[in-house]
Amino acid sequence: MKILIKGAKVVNNDDIFDADILINNGKIIKVEKSISGRADKEIDACGKHVFPGFIDIHTHLRTPGREDEEDFLSGSKAAAHGGFTAVCCMPNTTPCVDNEGLIRWVIEESKKIGLIDIYPIGAITKNRKGEELSEYGAMAKAGCLALSDDGDSVENGSLLRKALEYAKMFNLLIISHCEDKSLSAGGFIRESFISSKYGMRPVSDISESAIVYRDIALARYVDARLHLAHISSKKSIEIISEAKKTFSKLSCETAPHYFTLTVEDIEKSKFHGNFRVNPPLGEKHDLEAIRKALKEGTIDCIATDHAPHSKTFF
Repeated sequence: MKILIKGAKVVNNDDIFDADILINNGKIIKVEKSISGRADKEIDACGKHVFPGFIDIHTHLRTPGREDEEDFLSGSKAAAHGGFTAVCCMPNTTPCVDNEGLIRWVIEESKKIGLIDIYPIGAITKNRKGEELSEYGAMAKAGCLALSDDGDSVENGSLLRKALEYAKMFNLLIISHCEDKSLSAGGFIRESFISSKYGMRPVSDISESAIVYRDIALARYVDARLHLAHISSKKSIEIISEAKKTFSKLSCETAPHYFTLTVEDIEKSKFHGNFRVNPPLGEKHDLEAIRKALKEGTIDCIATDHAPHSKTFF
């Protein structure tokens, strides 16, 4: 089947140009200024943008264990519908993806669906307990590309140092969830005028930025690659911006809600559960700092942190 897309604005890295696109049996075979000829289907894309397939490096597909919330089929459909052709899934599942067998299982099961590419991220520590390192060599051999205890920081600094050194041996990327839980202390809203106004248990932005600083210091010390997940605060951006001047193995991400919403939107929504995220939504100065960091390239990419929950969760 031939599909001809007419008059699109094609986005290719930083280059944007007008072109027609000819697709034959699911493969792009021609991209030119003007393509004529008969096609089985013609799409008028005038005024619309055509992007390469998006890659989401931070998702939670809930499989294995919580297929009532998400499985590979529903996750693949959601990703494809949004223009994503590849996603990385975090290991905070039941059981935790912390071994070679489960890495292979995720890859094999997702290939049976075949809609998108799914890449499993393995756990830094066994069962994400922060006590014992997982078997990085075996997971890397099975197809694992990165490691994270997402949902938790590795609290023990000595253990994280060993993780960074061990991961470096297999060219595995450590992805850090930056949260000092002794400072976040079970809170669920950013420490702000709003949290004080309603007497809600707050989360200070220093619970994120303190771990950002520590993890960068450890990665720099052992000269290992480090990626910081879902950055949400101005303080963290300032630390990352300064570190990147001299440490090239550092990267980071944010998520759409951190540059589109603030803690004030929680109040406006009448405290709807959909606004409860971790880390919590920041204040206006955080939002502005993240937007600026995206424009300047301090933040390397946007990830969705896609994390489906059952209706009874909130």
